[in-house]
Amino acid sequence: MKVKVFDSGDEPYKKWLQNHPEGYVLNTRRSPDTTYVIFHRSGCSEITKIKTGEAGGFTERKYIKVCAEETEPLAQWMVKNRSKAVAEWMRETPPDEKNDARPCGKCEPDVEVEEFGFYEHPEEETEPETHEEGSTATVEVNRYERSEAARQKCLEHYGAQCQVCGLRFEERYGEVGEGFIEVHHEVPLSETDGDVEVDPIENLKPVCPNCHAMLHRESPPLAVDELRERLRMES
Repeated sequence: MKVKVFDSGDEPYKKWLQNHPEGYVLNTRRSPDTTYVIFHRSGCSEITKIKTGEAGGFTERKYIKVCAEETEPLAQWMVKNRSKAVAEWMRETPPDEKNDARPCGKCEPDVEVEEFGFYEHPEEETEPETHEEGSTATVEVNRYERSEAARQKCLEHYGAQCQVCGLRFEERYGEVGEGFIEVHHEVPLSETDGDVEVDPIENLKPVCPNCHAMLHRESPPLAVDELRERLRMES
């Protein structure tokens, strides 16, 4: 699902709202360094009514609107284009302190930080997440154990070496880096419908954190082979 960015025309933006009454909108300032990103439903009066009465007030001046039918593409857009806002969204703030990166308090869109996966790479499942989500323990633990088994089979086949840049952490950092690596799902778990059988050789690849982040700079994520080729061409 793609996002639509409106940054130079109010009429196309209003038409999108009309055609997507159940959609979602990120209202953000133009600067990539801004922490101001407010999450709205399409019908929210905060992003459908011009307060100044001036043309272009939605998308041609201080703000732009980023729209999608679902929440996940907007989260991916935030990670790629508003990294400071993501950090602000994640930050724990006292009740009396305004958090600029947040869901709208008026339309109250049904989104939570956890569903965006900002706190970790989207494919990585960790035991702390299982406890924090508070889901049925048996289901969550079973899912984690299957994921861990697939991870181990992947590492047994490839070793703890990044399949993009070739980095081995123990060679770079010594004993502290021994065995350290992340595992990338070639098909993101977010794109699957419920439980899915994972081939640990074909579907999983060990990658370093830097390459893992670069794989997710695009949506859908780049293939490991594609990023490796890009890196080769740049070197």
